[in-house]
This record gives sequence, C-alpha cells and structure tokens, in this order.
Amino acid sequence: MIRIAMAGGDGLVGSRIVEILKADENFDVHLILEQQMDITNRESVFNTLKNLNFDVFLHLAAYTNVDKAEIEKEKVWKINVEGTRNVFDAVNSLNKNFIYISTDFVFDGKKQKTPFFEDSNPNPISYYGSTKYEGEKIVEGNGTIIRLSYPYRTKFDNKLDFVRSISIQFKYIQIIINVSKVSKITIN
Repeated sequence: MIRIAMAGGDGLVGSRIVEILKADENFDVHLILEQQMDITNRESVFNTLKNLNFDVFLHLAAYTNVDKAEIEKEKVWKINVEGTRNVFDAVNSLNKNFIYISTDFVFDGKKQKTPFFEDSNPNPISYYGSTKYEGEKIVEGNGTIIRLSYPYRTKFDNKLDFVRSISIQFKYIQIIINVSKVSKITIN
C-alpha cells in the first residue's frame, strides 16, 4: 500500500484526486487541511510532517485565483513559492517522494504549431504563472512536476472551474442576445 500525504486536497483538483485514491485499496490517503498545517509557516510544516508516516507527498496547496493574483502578489508569493519551498524542504529532509502540481500558466501561449512539452521553455505572462514556475524551480530535479490545464469536474460548489465559467458567460451572452433581439421588434 502506498501512503500519500496531501496538502490542498480539498480544492477543485485535489478533492477529485482524493476521491479516486480513496476508492483504490492500494492507496492510503492522509489529507492535511490548511487548519492543520500552514504551508507558509516553515516550523508548522516541519512539525506536522515529521510525525506523519507517508511514502509520497502530493502538493496541491496553492493560490489559484489567476486574476486576483495580480493584486495580491505578496500573498500569492508567500503561498505558491515560500509555501512550496517549506513543504518541499520538509518532505526532502524526510527522504520522501514529492509531487508538485503546477499549471500550463507557466507558458506564454505563443507556441502555435505544436503543443507544449515537458522540456518546452516556460515563459509565464501572469503573476500566478510566475509563482508556479518559481515553485517548479524549487522542485526540479528532486521531485515530480505535473502541469494541469483547465481542470474541471462534474460537481464542486466551492469554485467555478473553467468549463462552468465559460458556460455561465455563454448563458449570459445568450440572454443579452435574446433581449437584444426582442428589443428590436416593433409592433405597428
């Protein structure tokens, strides 16, 4: 049985990963909530992890509001970079495996003829993407980095995923179009 400790397991992606892993008898998942471990507090991280029995640490905890990250830069840096460093250092000191969940926001999106690959050069254009790339630099060569694009799931009320955001925007646009059509009708 593989014992997995996880931070950020109550978020959009993490909660689905927890469901999948808990349904498989080959995994024992220990979810570490924000109230149990403040990843921005190095001492809290080391104290929490030294007492856990795990094989792999899955690091999903992050500040993920891309637009708001442009305003709350200090908070974003503290969570996405310093928090990642704290967790990585603690896990590394215990000689455990580390998996870091990153994002395709580490790329600028300008590559048009081929997809991005593991060895494509990151060039983030948002602050969020920059902090996730800094997190990758901390882990690179000593852990596993997984980059996700547009995560979504069927049911998750805590946060709109990309698909639901587009769906809501589309419905809003449809309402405007329908109202616009109605308002142009004249009755003689």
